[in-house]
Amino acid sequence: MGFAGGKEREKYLSNGSNSLDNFSLDTALTIPPSTPQAEGSASEAAADGSGAMVERTSSQQNQEQLKQTKDEMQEQLDRQKDEYAERLKNDEEGSMEIAAMREEKLKMEANLAEMKAEMERQLMEQKKGFEEQLARASENDARRRLVRPGFKPTRSMLVGNGMTEADVWLAKQVADHWRRVRYVAMAATILREAKVLKEAQVLSQQLDKEVVFQFTVVDVGHTLGSSYDLALNGISAEESDDQSLIEANKPCIGVRVVDFAKNVVHLWSIEKLRARLKAMRQLAAYADRPEYMQHFRAANPFSDDPLPSFTRVGDADIPLAAVFECRVQDFTLDVYSPYTHSVVGIVRLSLEPSSAEAPKETLKFNVVMHELVGFAEREGSEVHAQLFIPGISEEGGVTTTSLVSDFDDAPVRFESVHSMSLPMSAPQDASLRVSVFARVTAMHLDMLLSWDDMRDASSSSLAGARDLPKTSRFGSRLPESEFLMEERHDVFVRVQLLEISEDGDYAPVEVVQSSTLDQGAYQLHQGLQRRLAISLSHNSGDVLPWTDVTALSAGSVQLVDENGKVQDTDSGQKDVPLPLVSPPVIRSNADGTEHVRMTAQWDSSAHGSLLLDRPALAENKRVKLTLRWQVASHRVQLPMHFQFDIAVQTRPRTWFRQNSRLAQLWYNQRVVHSTAGTFAIILKPMAAKRAGDLWKMDTTQEYISGEEVLQNWSARGLSLVRDFLEFKKRVHRIGELEAAKGVLSLGTLAPPSKASNTETESLDERQKSLVQKMLELWRTAPSAGEIQLLRSANGSPEPSKPLADGAAPEPPPLAAVVEHHDKTPSILKAGWLLSPDPAGTRWIRRYVELRRPYLHLYSSDGDEINTVNLTNSRIDAEPQVAKLLQRENVRLEVWAVYATNKAWLFACRNEKERGEWIWAVDRAYVSEGSSVGPTEFHADDEW
Repeated sequence: MGFAGGKEREKYLSNGSNSLDNFSLDTALTIPPSTPQAEGSASEAAADGSGAMVERTSSQQNQEQLKQTKDEMQEQLDRQKDEYAERLKNDEEGSMEIAAMREEKLKMEANLAEMKAEMERQLMEQKKGFEEQLARASENDARRRLVRPGFKPTRSMLVGNGMTEADVWLAKQVADHWRRVRYVAMAATILREAKVLKEAQVLSQQLDKEVVFQFTVVDVGHTLGSSYDLALNGISAEESDDQSLIEANKPCIGVRVVDFAKNVVHLWSIEKLRARLKAMRQLAAYADRPEYMQHFRAANPFSDDPLPSFTRVGDADIPLAAVFECRVQDFTLDVYSPYTHSVVGIVRLSLEPSSAEAPKETLKFNVVMHELVGFAEREGSEVHAQLFIPGISEEGGVTTTSLVSDFDDAPVRFESVHSMSLPMSAPQDASLRVSVFARVTAMHLDMLLSWDDMRDASSSSLAGARDLPKTSRFGSRLPESEFLMEERHDVFVRVQLLEISEDGDYAPVEVVQSSTLDQGAYQLHQGLQRRLAISLSHNSGDVLPWTDVTALSAGSVQLVDENGKVQDTDSGQKDVPLPLVSPPVIRSNADGTEHVRMTAQWDSSAHGSLLLDRPALAENKRVKLTLRWQVASHRVQLPMHFQFDIAVQTRPRTWFRQNSRLAQLWYNQRVVHSTAGTFAIILKPMAAKRAGDLWKMDTTQEYISGEEVLQNWSARGLSLVRDFLEFKKRVHRIGELEAAKGVLSLGTLAPPSKASNTETESLDERQKSLVQKMLELWRTAPSAGEIQLLRSANGSPEPSKPLADGAAPEPPPLAAVVEHHDKTPSILKAGWLLSPDPAGTRWIRRYVELRRPYLHLYSSDGDEINTVNLTNSRIDAEPQVAKLLQRENVRLEVWAVYATNKAWLFACRNEKERGEWIWAVDRAYVSEGSSVGPTEFHADDEW
């Protein structure tokens, strides 16, 4: 029975789960036997008492053993559970330690890289410093070798091309000296740009702008404005819009702008004056049409925004020899005006060594500013001085005194100390610049203008008084080919956009214009292939031959409104090149005209702009693009750059325009199939290479329309350059004297002894003549540059001679400037005229608009097809060729316009109409006249 009970227990144990968490040993021990044999033998177990006792005792022992076994197994399971939990915890801590170690490793690697980079930088700085020291030592050694008697270079000293280090140093010194000699380039700029300056002054007086333009010499440090302007108005040279003036080689010619409205004087570059001149012309053209002025930028082209408040009154240069010698020296120097080169005051200051700590490569010194004498407050107040070292401390080493006012006629007392530094590598002839600024009055500005008038009036008399060489002009007149003059050529540009049609052909896209001055917007269909066709034509013939057209591209995508104001732009988009379908076709005609046509593929999606890809959101919004291309010619050194703006509106593919005349009248729209523009190509001669060619570039005598209002004003001539050369010599001499005063103050030179006097008295005749000759050689005389400038101003050289082999000299290279001309808003005359076709076999009716100075020709469809420049043209009321063009039973009143490069014939129905047109053309150069509105277009007729 016990065996059977054990079997039953094993059965329940074997059928249960092996997991001690779900089935314990107590459960197994308390399960009764469930077999029928066990239940039936209960009575037999009771009868057998002794056997039951034995069995009970053994079962108790088994239970204790099982309990003990269960406790051991439970403890073992708990230990295993704890060990497993501890192992899991250790694994987690180990992974965290690994992550921390990896992060620490990355930090260490980054620190090592930074330390390595810092050490390399320090090594490079040390290397650069050692190289500079070696270079200075080699220069000093080269100088010593130059003066050492009997020195002969060895083969190891040759650095290339048979030159020694001393030769290279000497060549560099000579090259640097001649780079600073710029009087020929400065004189050429004055003569070449005199016409531009005169036109700007004419427009200033016609528009009642209280601004006077004049040439001036811009030297090193003149572009640096007052520090108070930087603090009060935020004006700085680094953020200036005139980078041409800042980056130009000094000295150079600039423009002095005297603004009487703000009582200030500031500087412009020649490039900035040319750019502003375009805006001035536009302002003058629209001055009497305020309804058109709202479409343009309201900025004043005659002034800057913001405008400086302080004007540079004068400058003084102090030699820094005392700083290198670490001694104290007092200075009393003249302050010269940068515009008149005359003395405006006297400044007193002192240079003292500084006891402040400084790097070993830097010299520290103090500047004690005492006072400025001779400048009255009626010329300017709020006077202050600005100190810097030109070419060394212009960037951040500028120091300024405080503003001084209420001094009347007394000296301007600064009484300030300024700490400055100078690098050891600075040249020995370095100087300290003291620039005096003030808020000037109208009296000071009038003094500047009166000096210009007086200087130009007395330049000829001063030249004769100084015994400068005199030359006279040749008796015969030189041919025009000897002059280097500007050439002007008009180019007519016509642009069309083509879209593929259902039959596979490319048809022109409609252009909707809202007014005669509106270029219109191309109505594009979304998702169609497009091409771009550009036609160029000019009437200059062989004078302006074209060889190739390249670099066609489109870019500068902008969203504009109906007034042309930019609403949105795709910044950062580069221009997209437009591949040509075929090479450009260049055709020259017998009548002197030259045509160029090119067709390119245009994929609007290549711009990556939503403005082009999506349909127009509003009718009054357009997308503006800029087309750019280059035209090459063998007469110019660089290709001519053109750029033309077009506007587009993207429509759905199924969109079509309503052709109702009522709708056209209601919306005041005109539909054409192209846009056109007029460009002026100005060919300018390159800069003169020698002073003898300066006279060929003179534009001072060229006539400017309206110059009668200038009265006594005239552009400064070559006297400005001569004054500057004299000023530089005077300043250089003063600097040498001041440096010598410091040496003499040390008492290093002993007074002359009596023996020297006896030796001088005992000179023989030969020695006396030699001394006299040396004195004559060192006597002050005009420089070679001054003599050449005077000859260029007074006389013309002989015409150029042919070469030795009989060939004609090559024409000088030219520089091309391309300018786009907008239509003038005022129409002097408009109507229908007859003009012959290109073959000259029949008359074609054209619509013509007279907009000064162009005559615009239109086809019957409204597309502009050509322009005629009436500048320097002549009108013939009865040309002889008209008899050949008369037709039977038709009377035509023919008149001709002889333009600069081509003759144009026109015919009217009667003599009265012809007289009106001739009078309108003449009136275009007499007065603006009344505006005549354009008439309605009619069908084209052939006569």
